[in-house]
Amino acid sequence: FYPYIKNELVCGIADSFCGWSFSLMSSEVPARHVVKILHNIPKYGMPGVVMGGCSSICDGLASVIESEGGSIHTCSEVKRILVKNREVCGVLVGNNKVEADIVVSNIGHDATVKLLDGQMECATEMKPSEGIKFCISPTRTLTDSPSIVFTPHMRVVCGLVDVSLADPSFAPEGKSLIMAHGVPHSPNL
Repeated sequence: FYPYIKNELVCGIADSFCGWSFSLMSSEVPARHVVKILHNIPKYGMPGVVMGGCSSICDGLASVIESEGGSIHTCSEVKRILVKNREVCGVLVGNNKVEADIVVSNIGHDATVKLLDGQMECATEMKPSEGIKFCISPTRTLTDSPSIVFTPHMRVVCGLVDVSLADPSFAPEGKSLIMAHGVPHSPNL
């Protein structure tokens, strides 16, 4: 968006959307990624809260992987991510090579790049995302739906959502659970 769009509100909304979605500011996200998401909104709807929380996403993903013949390995220390012809092709667990079409890493950008062992230079050029989440538990909700409220003029918080409106089990009786997500612009935050 920057410096092509001069409208402060439009830039603020873009930063809120990208901050919520990627934990990056809009100036750090290629426009093609944002366009892909925007094209999928009519098909899949706006981002929102998943019943059962993040663990239900992991469980659903695991179910699809296994139903398609894939396997999930837990409690297995990966020594290296294997690369062939500039594409990930598996992992090294102990002395065993495990072939894979897709490798999902949740150990963070820097640790994942180390496992690539210099095999993919483009990975070192990527900017890791950094997000911060605030959990707020007021006695009454601030909104009337579990939709994301983008906050284009706040310094750190990009958006917030009352997740207890989507799944009341997230908050104790008489309370709400509001999740606010932001992008820290300073290492001192």
